[in-house]
Amino acid sequence: MTRSTVVLDSPEAIQRHLRCDIEPDDFDNPGVRFVLCDGRNEVRAHFHITDAPPDATEDDYAFMVSVFAQGMANDGDDGAMLLALTRPGPPTLSQGDRLWFRAAHEVCAEHDVRLLGVHVVTPRGQREVLLDDAL
Repeated sequence: MTRSTVVLDSPEAIQRHLRCDIEPDDFDNPGVRFVLCDGRNEVRAHFHITDAPPDATEDDYAFMVSVFAQGMANDGDDGAMLLALTRPGPPTLSQGDRLWFRAAHEVCAEHDVRLLGVHVVTPRGQREVLLDDAL
């Protein structure tokens, strides 16, 4: 079996990867998918974490991001991370999406890990969470 290389080198490549490489069954399990990439933005691993509890704080979100960011920083590979927030329904933003966005940006900057973006991905569409969305 041959595995093709996926490089997230443009917004279109990121959208295509999120649309084509996340299994539809994953939408039934709301959560966050950490897509870890190497220094060339080649996808190396996906890790799906179930959704945070409703009472989670921004510190809780930051802790979850830091688990991956710290490991990547220690690896010394100039890696990058992409977050895909998965759930059923439309790709409308929630308060949790805003918390993920802020936590991802703060923690990745702290650990010098490149953040390729935070995206809401649902069976009905996807959208990138932007700074204006998180305010």
